[in-house]
Amino acid sequence: MPDLQIVLVAEAEIATTQIIEGMLRECARRGLHWTKTSLATLCPADLGTTGVPLFVRCDAPLLRSWVDTLTRARRPYLYYLDDNFWRIDGDSALAHHYRHPAVRGSIEHAVANASLVLTQSPELAEFVGRFSTRVVVLPTFFDDALVASESGGSTGEIRIGFAGSPSRIDDLGVLVPLIHPVLDLDARVVFEFAGVMPSGLAACRRVRHFPHVRDYATYVAFQASRRWDIGLAPLRDTEANRCKTDNKFREFAACGIAGAYADVAPYRRSVESGVTGLLVAEHSLDWQMAISRLVTDPTLRQHLGRQARIVAHRRYALNVNAPAWMERLTANGVPIGARRMLTAQPAWRRSLAALRLRQLQVREAFRVGGVAEVARKVAALLTRR
Repeated sequence: MPDLQIVLVAEAEIATTQIIEGMLRECARRGLHWTKTSLATLCPADLGTTGVPLFVRCDAPLLRSWVDTLTRARRPYLYYLDDNFWRIDGDSALAHHYRHPAVRGSIEHAVANASLVLTQSPELAEFVGRFSTRVVVLPTFFDDALVASESGGSTGEIRIGFAGSPSRIDDLGVLVPLIHPVLDLDARVVFEFAGVMPSGLAACRRVRHFPHVRDYATYVAFQASRRWDIGLAPLRDTEANRCKTDNKFREFAACGIAGAYADVAPYRRSVESGVTGLLVAEHSLDWQMAISRLVTDPTLRQHLGRQARIVAHRRYALNVNAPAWMERLTANGVPIGARRMLTAQPAWRRSLAALRLRQLQVREAFRVGGVAEVARKVAALLTRR
């Protein structure tokens, strides 16, 4: 293990990558050596003779070339995924991206040849088992350091909040019919939506909208700073959603927020309804009844938030879950016979893979917003450079 080095490989600076980095930092306190790079810039020198790549949600065409290179050299690698990419429904850019044959082919190729496929959902592990027999389920976790110490005092409002990416808009549909009836319960009630607004709902004095935050630490800090009395975690009961993790529960619990959660697999395993949160059936009336109950019963809100925070510290703390992660991350060292420098990817192959990726991105941007969206994406890329 002393010679082993985990090399986290990501395609983009997304929340999933930042969350995994938090666990790797905790494992480093236990002796794990790790570094980070991007798939676009990964080179043999990054891996040396003892580096083990951990590909996090990678799917670009270049991934296939690296899988072939590592397999030929008998070098192990790990692949992490936290979504059922095969079952994402709807008409979003994300759904179209994962339906593309080149993207799906890269993921399946990586999963099939990985030394270990890491997931945090039993349902996702079962699904991925059709491509690999080397799938493991690791515990979910939350970095307490992301949440500042409690700030006292009341806001004078009863704040009900949701935060998520624009891809979550379909899950918010169940909330639309209940917004105004809940607002009518008490003049202090306020709804806050960060990152996405339910379709057909306009921002106003008591329905607020905040922009999407890409950086995960900033996102959690924002969520905590709003001091929500009630957190919402609607989730449609689809095959893809059943493969997700209990991320909202961990975030709300760490912040001491009383949460209302969809009664689906990810939360059913984590939430003790009436003790650490409320599980809610997939109907607007059920959501209205649950939220109304929390609005009108401050004692219940305080009890749920307090008990959830206790569970968060006991069950999800990094130091509690790091041993299980360490065991899996270090289980696949590089065999002595394979400890040699990898051959560099041919320049033409890297260029071709990069071109295919850009073609995918342009096609999706044009489908979403035409020439204007393509221009916006290009401008954003040039700005990052």
